[in-house]
Amino acid sequence: MTWNLKKTAVLAAAAAAMLAAGCAQVPPNAGENKADPWESMNRQTDMFNRQVDTYVAKPIAKGYKAVTPKPVRTCVSNMMDNLTEPRNFVNNLLQGKGNAAFVSFMRFIVNSTFGVAGCFDVAGMGDLAPQPEDFGQTLGYWGIGNGPYLVLPFLGPSTVRDTVGKGGNYLASIQTWIDPDWVGWTIWGVDMLDTRTRLLDLDEVADTAVDPYAQVRDAYLSYRRNLVYDGNPPADEEGFLEDPGDEPAPKASPAAAGK
Repeated sequence: MTWNLKKTAVLAAAAAAMLAAGCAQVPPNAGENKADPWESMNRQTDMFNRQVDTYVAKPIAKGYKAVTPKPVRTCVSNMMDNLTEPRNFVNNLLQGKGNAAFVSFMRFIVNSTFGVAGCFDVAGMGDLAPQPEDFGQTLGYWGIGNGPYLVLPFLGPSTVRDTVGKGGNYLASIQTWIDPDWVGWTIWGVDMLDTRTRLLDLDEVADTAVDPYAQVRDAYLSYRRNLVYDGNPPADEEGFLEDPGDEPAPKASPAAAGK
């Protein structure tokens, strides 16, 4: 009986959020942006996500931050970051960044052992700075264009390329392969909570924006483009919102390769 009540409450909340999403205001020029031809659909999904965030994710993140001491939150964040090191290792290898791949490997070994499962960033105290890379970046590095901007339910901003990359990220994540499954899903849940908590400080910026949807879209596309080109994107005469095209990212210099 309790399970049925909980299920009914969750479904009711989801239905209310989707109803609110159906009332999202879509500008008359939606779809004219070449990087966002699906803007009308994306805005509806974005509104749905905002409702879920307002009534579920954000309150939980605020509660977690309020009752959890900062050292504990830092430990959790470090552990979640440590779990991304195998993914970083694989993607650095796929991009030909041998030195960065070695650093990612060593960071995982050092922090998983001396850092108590990653709670402490022992490797970072030395000369082993994080070398984050994901499959979306790898696809971009080898010349796969962004494709249209896409807002995913619950997951937020993405592109067609990054959505495909998320599949690779999922397969390269340790928690995907943990048995029993509930342990892995618990870790995914903690990761989502940690991520939302880290973003709390940015809420004020988004809340004061004239058009939060457009601000997030532009920031996301610019940020991802910057990552693909390791901080040195080529000049874009038509603006950074355009797809970078199908030319491979420039080969990393010796300094960048060792990042």
